[in-house]
Amino acid sequence: MNDFQEDERLTRLLDELGSAEPPAGFTHQVMRRIAAGERATGRLRLFNRGGIVMVKKVMAGLAAAAAIVLAVFIVRGGFPAVDLGTEGTIGAAKKYEAQQLTATDVKTGDAAVQEFLQSDTFDRLSKDPNARALLSDASFQAWMKNNDFADAMKSDATRAALTDPQLAKILGDAGAKAELAQRLHTNLSSEASANTRAAAKSAYSASIQQVLSRADLRNALANNAVWRAVADDAFRNAMSHAGAAAALATPAMIAALNTPALATAIRNGALATALAR
Repeated sequence: MNDFQEDERLTRLLDELGSAEPPAGFTHQVMRRIAAGERATGRLRLFNRGGIVMVKKVMAGLAAAAAIVLAVFIVRGGFPAVDLGTEGTIGAAKKYEAQQLTATDVKTGDAAVQEFLQSDTFDRLSKDPNARALLSDASFQAWMKNNDFADAMKSDATRAALTDPQLAKILGDAGAKAELAQRLHTNLSSEASANTRAAAKSAYSASIQQVLSRADLRNALANNAVWRAVADDAFRNAMSHAGAAAALATPAMIAALNTPALATAIRNGALATALAR
């Protein structure tokens, strides 16, 4: 039998192999044969044609064994698993990234609200009658939905302006409120207008001057959102109660006003639900 016939026979054997599972211990036997063949090859002396034929037969046997092993691996669904090392780590990282929650899956505002409503700060507010009354007031909630006003409420000056009794009296009189509004927007370092000089003779002129002499009130009222809030009769009446001033002065209320979650809880109704419990 020549070399070509041997190759043809080897090809037919591989084609007839099919998808049958190898017998137990087959792979181990093949690898042992390969190892034994390598040792035998090292002992051959290639001095004549017979020696070359022997080498060719050994090499053909080794090739056949390797081909059979390769075919078995393919039939069984792939090569044995190996340690992927860094590639495995990268693959795991990509899988982890794919499982990350997107911005649409988590509403951070709602999470912050729940954290606030479960905090010690809110627990203290819910147990304070003055704080509960203020937080439940419709006008207070309405203004806290205004982003500019809610941001201004973080300031001590704004909270002082809301509860100042002298300012409340001025704003309760239409003429005095108009005078204060005008003087707030007048450059006091320049000559006052004729209307301002005439208004200064009103009964509230002295009170207005005292309010304007206070930097905290003057700076707070310069904020348009704050000015519109104190000019709102319903809101100003709510702030005129002693309980409102007491509530705004507590550390718990100050901490809550400095938390964006309070305004969010008011907007989405979570605060009303929590206070109703």
